[in-house]
Parts: sequence; C-alpha cells; structure tokens
Amino acid sequence: MKHAFNDLPRSVRERLVQLTTSDGKDPRILHFAKDWGGGWFKYVMLAGSLFAIGACLQFVWDRHRSGIHPHSDIEVFAGLAAASFVFTVAALGVLYRRLWPPPPYKEGLWAFASGLMKLDGGWVEFTPASELPRPTLVTVRRNGSYSHSRLEFGSTWFHFPSNAAAEKACEAILNGKARMLQLLAVRDTAGIAAIDPFAECTLSGQWKSGSTLDTEGPRAAIVPGVARAVQWLGGLVLGAIAGGCTYAMFLFLHHR
Repeated sequence: MKHAFNDLPRSVRERLVQLTTSDGKDPRILHFAKDWGGGWFKYVMLAGSLFAIGACLQFVWDRHRSGIHPHSDIEVFAGLAAASFVFTVAALGVLYRRLWPPPPYKEGLWAFASGLMKLDGGWVEFTPASELPRPTLVTVRRNGSYSHSRLEFGSTWFHFPSNAAAEKACEAILNGKARMLQLLAVRDTAGIAAIDPFAECTLSGQWKSGSTLDTEGPRAAIVPGVARAVQWLGGLVLGAIAGGCTYAMFLFLHHR
C-alpha cells in the first residue's frame, strides 16, 4: 500500500520522523538502508559531470587541432552527451530541492516486525508482514571475488558488505515477521504495540488520517510528476543536443 506522507495521522508522521532520524537506535527497527539520493550526492554528480564535459571538450579540441576527423572520436561525443544528461538531471535535482524541500524524515528502506517500509520523496510505501515474500539471500561475485550480498524481497532489497551481515539481518527480519504474525493471530494488542511502532495502523488496517483537518505536525513536499518527467526527458533531449551539435560543429570546422 502506498500513501502520501501528508495523508498519515499526525502521530504516525511524527513517529516516522523520530524513527528514521534515530540512526537505527530504536530496537523496533530490524534493519534499514538510507537512500543515496540526498543533497550532497546531487552536488557530487553535478561537479563530476561538469568535469567530464570539460574533459571531453578539451580532448576533441586537441584532436581537432591535430587534424583528426571528428568521426574518429565518436565515442567521446557520446560521452559528452551522457555527461550533459547527468549534468542536466543533477542541476534540476538541485533546483527541485530548493523548490520542494526534502522531507523531514530520512528516505530509504526500513524493516519492522510489522513489515517493510520504503520512504521516497513525500510517499510512504508499506508492505505488511503478512504480504512480505520470503527473503532471498544473493551473493554477488565479480571475476571470482566476493563483491557484496543482497537480501531481496521481490523487487526490493538491502545491500550488505558481507554475507555475515546479510545473514544477521535476514534472521532478525524473519524472526520479527514470525513474532508479528503470531501476535496478530491471537490479537495480542499489548504485544503488537511493544514491537510495532505503527500498531494502531496494523490493527485497524487504516493508515490514512480520518480528518481532513489533520494538517499540523511534520509535512513533506511532493515533486510533481510533470517536473520529474521534465528532469529525465529534458536531460535526454539536452544530452542528445549537446553531443550532436558539438559533433556537427567540429565536423564543420574540420572541413573548413
């Protein structure tokens, strides 16, 4: 089930903020992974793509001065297009961060005994324990050497630097799920409240606030879908234009 953060009851919104900013210190959090899409990462991508654009332009200019045909460096122009795409997406991401401030909670994936919760932008996606598929532990190797482990729940997963860490998290999540299902079967409200930070939602099956006047407390801005489309499609278009026009310009200069 997926809900806008602002549609949740105030008490649940406040609890979400408290839980996700506790750095996993709350014992009811079985495991968590914060997103890398935060403010600093966008600036890194912005700076990196700008450097790549400059490097591509310097390279093709030096090759042009050596009399080499632009077609010999077609992959460099493709790289320029890719770097321009990344630059556009990152720049718009920084702009959007100003227009629509980040949510008051930490975005990412959070495992509780009651289920799996994904926080992204102003949205809260929750998969109850009863609907959560059995996790699959995947060991990834590259060139025969261990790379990392992945704990998959269908199309959602956690990454781990070691198999031992993945197995520990898997055991904690499975034990938490089994305990929650056991408590739900006997409707042990006190037991559920002890391990589930969203016990009232779990027991009632209702996550949305029952009042349209419940506007106090933390709120989260949601970036409109049109803005997201402009960010990604605009990046593709501008990247293609940058690469194509630069190639055409150097082709013209070469034949002068």
